[in-house]
Amino acid sequence: MSNPNPISAPDIPNPSLYPHTSNGYLGVVTNSPAIYIKSLFTRELEWLEAACLSLSPTSHLAKLLNPLSRYELSGLCGKLDLAIKTSHPKLDFIEKGYGSRKARLPNPFAYDILTLNEPSPPLVSLDSSTATSTIETNSTVRTYYAHAYIPNLYVHSLTLKPGMHVINPITFRGLPEDVTFSTVDTGSSDVACMTGVVNIPEQSPANASKPESHVAICHSVLPERVHVREGDAFSGTYFYAVETSTSPLSVDGCMATLTEAASDPSTLRSSHVATWGALNSPSIKTSNADLDRIIADTLVSIRSSLHPTHPFPPSPGGTSTNGYFGLFFWDSDLWISSSLLLMNPDLALQSANYRVNHIASAYDRAEELGNEGCMVPWQAGGGGHDVSLAPFGNIPEQHVTSAAVLLIENLEMTGTEVEGMVELVVCAADFWSGKIDASGSISGVIGPDEFGNDGFEWRGPGKGVVYKGVTDNPYTNIGARRVLEYAYELTGEEKYKDKAEKIRVLYDEEEDYHPQYLDFPNHQIKTSNGNVKQADVTMMAWPWDYEYETTETLTNDLNFYASMYAPEGPGMTESITCIGYLKAGDKDKAREAFNNQLKFVQPQFNIWTETPDPTVHPSDMGCYNFITGAGGFIQSIIHGYGGIRIRPKAVEVTLQVDEEIFESLEFENFVFRENTFTVRGGVEGVLELELKEGEGFVVDMEGNDGEGWKLDGDNKKLAIEGGVGRKVTLTCR
Repeated sequence: MSNPNPISAPDIPNPSLYPHTSNGYLGVVTNSPAIYIKSLFTRELEWLEAACLSLSPTSHLAKLLNPLSRYELSGLCGKLDLAIKTSHPKLDFIEKGYGSRKARLPNPFAYDILTLNEPSPPLVSLDSSTATSTIETNSTVRTYYAHAYIPNLYVHSLTLKPGMHVINPITFRGLPEDVTFSTVDTGSSDVACMTGVVNIPEQSPANASKPESHVAICHSVLPERVHVREGDAFSGTYFYAVETSTSPLSVDGCMATLTEAASDPSTLRSSHVATWGALNSPSIKTSNADLDRIIADTLVSIRSSLHPTHPFPPSPGGTSTNGYFGLFFWDSDLWISSSLLLMNPDLALQSANYRVNHIASAYDRAEELGNEGCMVPWQAGGGGHDVSLAPFGNIPEQHVTSAAVLLIENLEMTGTEVEGMVELVVCAADFWSGKIDASGSISGVIGPDEFGNDGFEWRGPGKGVVYKGVTDNPYTNIGARRVLEYAYELTGEEKYKDKAEKIRVLYDEEEDYHPQYLDFPNHQIKTSNGNVKQADVTMMAWPWDYEYETTETLTNDLNFYASMYAPEGPGMTESITCIGYLKAGDKDKAREAFNNQLKFVQPQFNIWTETPDPTVHPSDMGCYNFITGAGGFIQSIIHGYGGIRIRPKAVEVTLQVDEEIFESLEFENFVFRENTFTVRGGVEGVLELELKEGEGFVVDMEGNDGEGWKLDGDNKKLAIEGGVGRKVTLTCR
């Protein structure tokens, strides 16, 4: 779905809101000087100190920098005080973090083009169906895309009409380089090749996987100026091939990729379009055309953050940016990858593969903190180990371990095998088993609401202080219970079942709601003004799908915390609130929450930001494109209005529509255990099911007295009168 209304460049208030083009390995914000590789990191602390100590973000020199680089620098320098404290050898009251961010590679296709007598500013557009961006003037057309099938290839095309055109490259201009390159002679002036190594590689503990630090690049060389005579035209296609590795590289692989790409650009483009066609085949459609455009653009943002051959998860800012330093959090497992479970499970699988591949780091992290089993690092990078800049605050955020296991369990239920996952599930269960005390409580944790923390705890010389966390956060405890239950299912060991049954879930009988922790709200940090940062307790309803004893209790939880959420909190709070109220049967409040999510979508190319005002988060660079929130939005449709739940060998659907948002809702070409199917429903109340591929399902509806229906090769379509608003179960045959 292309953008029918190209936007004038001066009307895009922030260069980070230009279209993002990525493929889950390589990513670029259109015309940015930086190309990012998802798995290539540098240590942040040294870079931060060098840049910030020599250059204030408000200085004259900073203002001369390319705007995108200036935003990045101002965000990073916002953490200068913290960086100095955590790296200073005398200040051992704070544990020193490893600190990482994605390394910047120079983009040879970032440039301004000056054309004599050009009357208008450039127009920028995005074809979201193929993740292709365009910058166009009356006399120039530039297109950009990261090839969907060939992950290490970036493609740029340039068309010029008659006139004198001068190309002015956009560079980092003043910022230190992350990679030192050596030029490799290609024997051609049309191709430039180089090899390099990250100047300050990501620091890695002895037992962790060795992070990538070596780079090879070959790219076509742009002309410096082109004079196109009247009656003539100029067009060219240019290629950028990159490889990264843990060991030194030659340019042979990049050169081969470049040569093959240049041999047939039209076929290359066709394969890119075909790959995106397959990725976009599973879709979500409504009767609301404006909403459909947001959905389509959002799904492309999520899909382009993962590649089926690259076992690295998405970061909150996607592949194209350094938002949250390109690192991997619970966002990767619970918000982003989980939104693709029934559409692109091969993409979601890469997050699970990353967790399994780096299980050694999870064992090490648990041991470092005196725990049993394995604890998934809260903040990980290229080597899979914890690289938190401020680990004193991140250590209690142990719920990421449960999020990783939940993704694995759901993938397995969809029929997507996660190799080696049993060990990770079992060692995660061992971790939680060791955390549960005699009363069934779990202490020293922080839930999704990072404002809930009971001060600091001294851990001794050289170990510093950490957040004490809180006791019995329901979100954390229910996640731990789910891990233990899954370990019991996989192993049959009663000890996991016993521990799961023992876990305490706080409940206030008098007020009929779930407090966020023991002695809530007395441990909200002072700077929070008593607010809750984001949805926490209400996430019991989703993604843990907790079965409340009464709908009233769920409603009370939703109503109680709605009044406490911080105004600067992320959009996923609205996603969870929407899903919760739909589960509770309150369509009005669900609609309000659903519409509130759309405030986080910026009108330029439907790019998501962490807050409605993208300037609120300067310390984390605003995180454009915030695909964590994008994932929450998609889940609010699939699991909220679709009411879809994944079960072992079954999918439950409780589809609802809201005439004030959309009169019909369709999930097309969804995938479950080798079955491809479509579900649609509307205000007429008829639920339509269609089997596209596979052996099919036995279909039953809640309250149905019969034996159910068949949806198979002989009965590919089924219409259920009164099926909208009722639970319909599709069980694999």
